[in-house]
Amino acid sequence: MAAISRWNSDVPTAARHVLPLLGDAKVRQAAVHAFSAWGTAAVPLLQAVRIDGPGAARAGALEALAEIGGEAVMSARDIAALERLARIEIAGDTPVPLSCCFLSWIAVPTGDQAGVMEMLGLSQPRPVPFSVGVYAADIDSHGGLDADPLDVYRRVFVTPELAGWTLVVGSWRDPSATERRRVWCGFG
Repeated sequence: MAAISRWNSDVPTAARHVLPLLGDAKVRQAAVHAFSAWGTAAVPLLQAVRIDGPGAARAGALEALAEIGGEAVMSARDIAALERLARIEIAGDTPVPLSCCFLSWIAVPTGDQAGVMEMLGLSQPRPVPFSVGVYAADIDSHGGLDADPLDVYRRVFVTPELAGWTLVVGSWRDPSATERRRVWCGFG
């Protein structure tokens, strides 16, 4: 397997055995979580899988890369593929319940998503399906994608209009967080 030839000694030996499981639909999520737990040390191996295969593991490798470091560890080709997939999925998208553990959100009485983003000073928007936005908010509420304690404040999900309202979901706007209290409540 070509990906194994690019082995990084910082990745646990178990990763060699878990790698093929990225292509097994029954256990893929567990394999993705294992690679996510190994963190940035697993990135070169996962990038090699995206290039060299095995083919069945490529989708799982992309998912693991997204969880470990997002766009920063993905190739331009992978980012473009995700953007195409998002456009396809958004066309038939439907809202899902906001069921994150440490959910923070605000509701703005408007359907002007772009206006809400501008008013809050949000930048670098990426269109995503509703379920992906909720998932990102949930991941971030559990401590983010890496060891940077401010990582949980780097993303926010701004929903499309829902019955005349736009929701802003994510730890970014959590007034109970010490780091954000001054921004949202005027005290610290």
